[in-house]
Amino acid sequence: MNIAEISLPVSHFTNSFNFKTPQLEITANNIDPNTQYYVDLPNWNDAFDISFSKTNVTKCGSYEYFPMWEDLLKHYADNAFNESNSNMYKLFGNKQEIRNSLGNLDISLNIQLNNKLLESGGSISNIKTDPSNNIIYDCINTILSINCCCGRCCCCCRYSPERITDLFTPQRDVTQWLSIPFIAGDTLIFNVKYKDFTNNFTNNPIPYIEYLFKIHLT
Repeated sequence: MNIAEISLPVSHFTNSFNFKTPQLEITANNIDPNTQYYVDLPNWNDAFDISFSKTNVTKCGSYEYFPMWEDLLKHYADNAFNESNSNMYKLFGNKQEIRNSLGNLDISLNIQLNNKLLESGGSISNIKTDPSNNIIYDCINTILSINCCCGRCCCCCRYSPERITDLFTPQRDVTQWLSIPFIAGDTLIFNVKYKDFTNNFTNNPIPYIEYLFKIHLT
């Protein structure tokens, strides 16, 4: 699977992943099954459309990097003309013409990512309770599972589970939503299938291409 990586400011994700649980205490792998989740899309990316088409892509463990638009262009050209040669797209004198056939990549990719987030984490109008394939549940559990980076049990360690457990204060209101407190150094990981291909050259169908998206927060 292709791996797509991009670094974005942590401020773009404040209050974007929310959860509500009846628990008064929480630990790794012990999240109440009645916990609710939703992604607040207006807070995702600070409501900006990010240039995901410029995301760095590595293919099949290769150390060679491509911008995502070029990787999609290669995929499009190879499949449109039934060629297995990954350099097929280089034969065209006007690559921009093929690139234009993909439409506005940044708008399309943002829509794809937004849809994936809502499918995975739910929305305020469609609250999710199923923890399976749930990016919010996975984030909470990952933070709760993190060992102290300095080798000691200290609350000052910014990578410690206290980021989550400190939200569970005595007599807290269990009806209120909590937001995952992301910090610089966190990475959000999820799969995205890109399939917005329009073939204006031949009748060959263009299959989807799947990416493992890694958003590194800085």
